[in-house]
Amino acid sequence: MKSKSLFTLAIVTSSIAVFLLVREFYAQSSIIPAFTVQYTERASNYTTGKSVYKTGTYARRADGSTGQVDMHHGPGGEINVTRKIALVPEGQRVVVADAAEVKTTFPWAGASDSLKHISSDSTCGATPDQPVVGYGEFLGVRVVKLVRDTGDRRLETWHAPSLGCYVLWHHIDFRGAGGKVTDFDEWATTSITMGEPSPELFQAPHEYQEVKPSDMELAVRAHFGKECTECANVKWKRQDDLYLRLRQAKSLAQK
Repeated sequence: MKSKSLFTLAIVTSSIAVFLLVREFYAQSSIIPAFTVQYTERASNYTTGKSVYKTGTYARRADGSTGQVDMHHGPGGEINVTRKIALVPEGQRVVVADAAEVKTTFPWAGASDSLKHISSDSTCGATPDQPVVGYGEFLGVRVVKLVRDTGDRRLETWHAPSLGCYVLWHHIDFRGAGGKVTDFDEWATTSITMGEPSPELFQAPHEYQEVKPSDMELAVRAHFGKECTECANVKWKRQDDLYLRLRQAKSLAQK
């Protein structure tokens, strides 16, 4: 996540809907073991002097389902918890906003061939634009280190091939005029536990109201006393249309 997006709660919460549309969900695979990690992410802007961070948990079950809990610590001291759940057996993915007690559920047809990388890929998808710069260990797990430099930013990521190329550490430097670093974002895993994760990470409250993506954004922002003037724009309409279309198709398929 680009560090500048962490500096306002509004932009942080907008990642809820983006997650539903652009993230590749891991699906069932016998290759990748079950595990749980704890992590932190910190972003600092050298121009404004502001620094914010988030803490979280990511878990993967043996059946390929994933659960993630992000606790965003805002610059004003506010805390926004977002949970993201992809359930392979049920064929659905859910984003839960506990602050507003709402959730958005998308039907999802998962398949094992949707894995972007598997543990046998020792380079974790390295390309000429993002080559391998070394190997090593992080928290006792072997990692492959990749670097991508586009001029305006430099990204270094440490992937764990044995964990489906999950990123255990990354650092992004953003550059301004003259190549000067203006701000950075760093994600770091703080612990790794092998084995089936806690079932609670995969449970979305039944009593929470089911809403479309734009309504979730509106509810979360309203909880923190903020507005979403862009929630009626084309981007949100596309996300809402996809949400309604997938749910309708799922309903018809069940009849």
